This record gives sequence, C-alpha cells and structure tokens, in this order.
Amino acid sequence: MASNMSAIGFVAKTADDFGRIQLQAAHNGEAVPVADGYYIRWLLGNGPEVWVQANAQKEMVWLNPHFRGATSVRISLISHILRPNVPLDGAFYGVINPDPDNLEKGTVDLVFDLPDDALHRDVLDQLPVVRQVQLAAFAQRLDAFADEAAYMQAQEGGIAYAVESLVASGMYVQAGELPEARVLLSGRVLAAELLVNPATGLLFQWARVRTLGGEVDVVADTAVVHGLIKVGGIISGAFWMSGKIEPLGEDE
Repeated sequence: MASNMSAIGFVAKTADDFGRIQLQAAHNGEAVPVADGYYIRWLLGNGPEVWVQANAQKEMVWLNPHFRGATSVRISLISHILRPNVPLDGAFYGVINPDPDNLEKGTVDLVFDLPDDALHRDVLDQLPVVRQVQLAAFAQRLDAFADEAAYMQAQEGGIAYAVESLVASGMYVQAGELPEARVLLSGRVLAAELLVNPATGLLFQWARVRTLGGEVDVVADTAVVHGLIKVGGIISGAFWMSGKIEPLGEDE
C-alpha cells in the first residue's frame, strides 16, 4: 500500500514499519530542540527527509516526511492550523503570489503541512506575512501524459482542469473539521528522475513541475504512477502538500 513515506522510498505499511523508521532517524538524525520537545531531523542526502517529533519526556510520538528540492514559491501565510493531539504538528493556510495591496488575495490558495512547524511559531503574531516556501507534493494518485493533447483528451466527458491547475481540495471539509493539506494538481514536467532512497535502496519517482502559481517538487511511489513521466509531458493527480518555509534573505 502506498503512503506518504513510500513516496520517498520507505516501506511504511504497519506500525512496526513506522517504529523502525523512527529508530533509524534517532540513530542517524540530529536533535532540534523546540518548546515542548524536540524534532529529530534525518536528512538522507538526495532530497528525502524524515522529521520525528518527540515530547519533553523524550518519547517519539510522530513523524513526517518531506522532500527537499530546489523549487520555491512566494506565499502569504494567512492563518495557522494546529493539529490536535500532536503539539509539534501544524499547517498554514495561505495564497501563492499574493497581491501586494491585499495579502489575503493571490493566484491560488492552499493548505500545506510543515515537518518543522514548531520552528516557525514566531511568525504567528505577524500574520498575514509573505515568505518563500519550498513545496513538495506527495502523490496519492498520479497520471502521466505524453503531451497537452493527451491530457486534454483524457478529460473529455468529465470536469476539465487547465494544464497548469491547483485546487485546494483539502479545504472542502465538514463543519467543525480542520482543513487538510490535500490538493488536486496538474502541471508541466520540467525535469524528472527515478531516485534511490539511500537508507532502503528503494526507487521512487521525482519530478519538477510547473503548476498554477509556480514550481513544486513532486514525489511518488512508483506503484501510484500511471503512465510515463517525462520532460515536456503533463502530470495530474491527487497529492498531500508538505512545505518548508525558507530562511529570510538579507534583503527581506
């Protein structure tokens, strides 16, 4: 069964699998202290990252994956979302490419989870605030098309999305539920490669994709990929969105 962890080459089907990944991270990673506990940051060297969350009693309670790529988009962070029962977990609602005169309007809105949310709580009293964010889209389903014509033909008879589109599907929730970091995304493939997870030796798919609002890194378990991902082609599917807020530059 595919998961967000298998999208970067980990076997993560059972609680024992997740426990083993936590122990690997504890052995190979670096502790990052924060209020109420600490993260264990395990950077595997070619993009995959694992962020384990531990409480003040040094109990490992959660983990999140991320993929570190070279893409970056400008996002106005509008509101913060705390995930219940996981103090170091969180997300932001924001808009990509915000209007300078109204930071709550922009090209497209979305929700993204952060693997290192507690490191960015200092911005909460500044919202809305504009930051550069590196987004990684973890595929839950991914269809690949040779070109724009093949993509448009596949949509005949259904809801037609533009070649470069992003819909924050995770915002459509029942009353009282928190928004989720889920999107429907399509875009043009600018680069693509099968990568190897150095810890497991397993392959996973990576692509740099231009979608509505900018470029994102896409990762996928090969089991959820239908078709051949190639430069110049189109990809489309459902994704979980993880984001890392970039450090401020000297001119910001």
